[in-house]
Amino acid sequence: MEGLEPELMAKIMTEITKKLKEVEPEKTESETKFFDRVAKRNPKVYEGKEDPMILEEWIRQMEKIFDVVEVPDNKRIKIWTFYLSGTADIWWETVRNTF
Repeated sequence: MEGLEPELMAKIMTEITKKLKEVEPEKTESETKFFDRVAKRNPKVYEGKEDPMILEEWIRQMEKIFDVVEVPDNKRIKIWTFYLSGTADIWWETVRNTF
């Protein structure tokens, strides 16, 4: 873009920036804040064990953490699924891809 007038260069860069923002939305500051707040409490990861007591304990632990750090309902699923691994994570990927 060498040789372009500064005003034209600025206009082109502004348009490129707008297009990039449309394509790849950034995480909001509050979203990052909630992830960090939850992570600081070192929640357990659920691996998909078929024992209902283990699952119930994990759900209750996550709910307590979400309540303490005041994670809004619309952010909980995204954070929750981050703490799935093994067969639970595979299950989530299967379910998520059906939407």
